Amino acid sequence: MQIDYHFYGIYTLCRLAGINEAISKKIAYSSQHTDDAKYDHVLKFQNGGRYKQEMSAHHFIDLKVASDEVGFDIFIPFHFLPGLIGDVYEEKLVCRQNSEIAVEMLKDSIKTIHLPFGIHRIGISLHVYADTWAHDGFNGLRSPFNEVINLKCNGREGKGKLRDKIGVGIKGLIWQLKKLLMPMLPPIGHAQAITSPDEPYLCWRYLNHEMVLIESNNLKKVTESLFYIYKFLSEDLLKAKEEIFIEPAKEWGDIKEKLENIFRLEESSENRLLNWQHKLSEGYFGFTSSIVYDDREWFGEAVKVISQEGHSDKYESKADFSRSDWRLFQNAIKYHRFYIKSRLLAEHDIYI
Repeated sequence: MQIDYHFYGIYTLCRLAGINEAISKKIAYSSQHTDDAKYDHVLKFQNGGRYKQEMSAHHFIDLKVASDEVGFDIFIPFHFLPGLIGDVYEEKLVCRQNSEIAVEMLKDSIKTIHLPFGIHRIGISLHVYADTWAHDGFNGLRSPFNEVINLKCNGREGKGKLRDKIGVGIKGLIWQLKKLLMPMLPPIGHAQAITSPDEPYLCWRYLNHEMVLIESNNLKKVTESLFYIYKFLSEDLLKAKEEIFIEPAKEWGDIKEKLENIFRLEESSENRLLNWQHKLSEGYFGFTSSIVYDDREWFGEAVKVISQEGHSDKYESKADFSRSDWRLFQNAIKYHRFYIKSRLLAEHDIYI
């Protein structure tokens, strides 16, 4: 899943479920920011104190990305929740869509809704839950279970000659160039499948490490995951936090087709985001919004950056730092990692 799902899709589901605009944005921002919290350096504040940042994602072009530490502390807890199916340890770590353990995680997030970071934890949990569909069949380590052989994507394959590949368009040519890099990519997560699992409109297939054909219809997965998340928001979250709801939820049957239509768009990530912004601004779903995702928004509200040419940036904590969404999101990361590693998986005799 990409920004169009984790931010705009989740924001829209929240609004359609009847959640007020401010909380809808907070949940959606936390959902998407789980992919963007890639910094762990210490912020030393000029006005006193320090803050160690938490990571829920990692830069892929970094040698550390192949380390067990990144796999166990970032990829598994936040992006490849183990499905616990199979006989051997690494097989049990393989992510499975809508697994029982994923549902258990989502329901547990309700238990901390009363805490200052409770809403932020909901967003993180929704990200992890949605990724169980996109990342189904892969685990968060460097593993043979992540090997992708003979990857094919509908609409992007020429007939073998370069002129035929150009014939499927620029997107097809770019796709072919990406595929040239595949043999050089390590079997970490879905790296060898490139972005295939995360593009919502794509149908694709490959042979896994056992030479078994795996086929995926991403739009079908997107629709199914949206349904279960909408059910969670409009039922479980409503019971736990009724005060954040301002109107009754729309019927799923009334919104399903509109959601499918917007996720069906076969365009670049940038153009899909522009389409979402346009649809929301014109009231496509029955409400209007000018919301735009900015991955530095929460950080900017919590921390003042002092830049001087030729010198490293310096930082100051702002007045409401302790109550800022950025710090609360950081606390939610800490809690979620502890819960996944030390409680949820440990209770199923999986130790990471």
